Amino acid sequence: MSPRVAVTGANGFIGQTVVRHFRDAGWDVRAIIRSGRQCALPDGVALVPVRFNASELARAAQGSDVVVHTAGLTRAATAGQFQRVNVEITREVMRAAAAAGARLVHISSQAAAGAGTPERPRREDDPPSPLTAYGRSKLAGEEVVRASRDLAWTIVRPGPVYGPADRPALPLFRLARRGIALEVARDPAPAYTFIHVDDVARGIVAAATSPAAEGQVFALGHPESVTAKGLSDALARVLGRPSRRVRVPYAFLLAAAVAGDAAALCGTHLSIDRARLTELMAPGWVFSVEKARERLGLTARVSLLDGLADTAAWYTRHGWLPR
Repeated sequence: MSPRVAVTGANGFIGQTVVRHFRDAGWDVRAIIRSGRQCALPDGVALVPVRFNASELARAAQGSDVVVHTAGLTRAATAGQFQRVNVEITREVMRAAAAAGARLVHISSQAAAGAGTPERPRREDDPPSPLTAYGRSKLAGEEVVRASRDLAWTIVRPGPVYGPADRPALPLFRLARRGIALEVARDPAPAYTFIHVDDVARGIVAAATSPAAEGQVFALGHPESVTAKGLSDALARVLGRPSRRVRVPYAFLLAAAVAGDAAALCGTHLSIDRARLTELMAPGWVFSVEKARERLGLTARVSLLDGLADTAAWYTRHGWLPR
């Protein structure tokens, strides 16, 4: 009999890829989404719409060996919205996994840990120092999971994730197609630990199957960090368009971020708000991936160039990016 996994947020960017990877690995997969939402699933995957409370989630997860909690909120107008989704719903999922006797793999974020640089990459055992309401809510969600006494759990913290169907990265590709590379006017330039969504899914499968993962936190990212210049150079190479660098002054970004906050209160999320500006002005988002390599045997496979090319090809096929 195949092992069974229940995946919350299966209609999300990461969730859809996780569902596919577990299915391809021979698991019996239940895709849990919020009632009323739409979700295209690969063959052989059961769709389970629920209200996100412990009783309905427990019924959806019944018989599962593992529950993977990918559902979460990355953009919100208020800290209270983050709290309701990233903390309180995590509590409901934790209770449901415990009731089902399943292991929980909780998908957090590097935002819960805080910034890091190439000289001082952040590690899993460093004291967390989140910079935004989103990061604080993800850390609080981790603390809910850690506090459970009746649950086998693993927490994974992906870095910035990109790949096919990723909407937040799309504006960068559209600008790069036009030969424009925006850069924040600051020195030194921060660096980032990116990771392709397929490598995130591989890491989640590894966390779900390895005994060494139980009760542990793992950062997931590519071992090579990249600066904004490195990213724009890679995009220019992938898209075959030389880029003209445009340095954006902080005052302009701040004005745009304030407008983004106002738009969020009206239900519209722009590319930048003050939380995103805080992240942009951080010293960097670099973290060590040695723990995942040493304990899970996991190293990201998708290079930045290959991952960007894969993403650009998907955008083009689906009409998101002009040829």
